[in-house]
Amino acid sequence: MKNILSTFAALALTAASAGAQTDAPITNAAPASALDKTKYDFTLGAGGVAVQKITDQSSVNLSLSADPFQSARRLWLGVSQGFSWKPFAGSTDIDAEWQIAVYKDTVYVLPAWSGGTTYGSKASEVWRTGPEMIAQYYVTDHSFIFGQANYDMNERGSGDFRWTVGIGLEF
Repeated sequence: MKNILSTFAALALTAASAGAQTDAPITNAAPASALDKTKYDFTLGAGGVAVQKITDQSSVNLSLSADPFQSARRLWLGVSQGFSWKPFAGSTDIDAEWQIAVYKDTVYVLPAWSGGTTYGSKASEVWRTGPEMIAQYYVTDHSFIFGQANYDMNERGSGDFRWTVGIGLEF
């Protein structure tokens, strides 16, 4: 687990230094007139999880995120809902993400932290929390594809790895 946390930290520092080394200022994808408004992201993704004793669990995930703070325009807060079917289960998470521009206004990385719960027909409710890393590539000014990896530490003392790939819309 220590190696995984070190990897997430190294990725975040690499992304931050890559963004800091460009000559051009990093800006949001939205025009300056839109910076006074809260932006929202809606994502739809498909994913999987490597849970101890369950090596293949597929899921569908929906999320809604917002950047509500005028003083911290790159801080996003969100809520996610996931559904899996082998066995049938659900998950609800909240997260905080820091958006870092890596290349112009098209590629971003978002180191983040999430926490939430899983529940289902064959399992008891389990609370979890952990780091996550998201990569976004903007195809247009308001749509992107993304990949996401999470490492969850849960109340039972074990850890699970989750991943998601999908599409997102910014409005």
